[in-house]
Amino acid sequence: MKCVDEPASGRAGPPVQDLWLFADCEGERFASSKKPDRSDAWEQDVFYREGEFTGYPKYQTVHGNPFMRWAKLCPLEAIKGEGLMQKRKQFFREFFERKQ
Repeated sequence: MKCVDEPASGRAGPPVQDLWLFADCEGERFASSKKPDRSDAWEQDVFYREGEFTGYPKYQTVHGNPFMRWAKLCPLEAIKGEGLMQKRKQFFREFFERKQ
């Protein structure tokens, strides 16, 4: 067996990127951009605005985890959403404990 020392760039995930992070704390929106002028920004709500989960934070990775990224920049405004996440976690914990 031979050990090879080579960079893992591109094979172990995407390459490192420099991103600008933007938060509208009052408007409950988060954006990331490769440019400081936000000309290529991906902006999104950090809470669901309609449907079954209206009012709940978007913290799933499928959405890019906007709530948790926004919460780091807007900690006071994030308290309500963090409380909702804790309640939901407790609900699932109790649900599965009853199933055992």
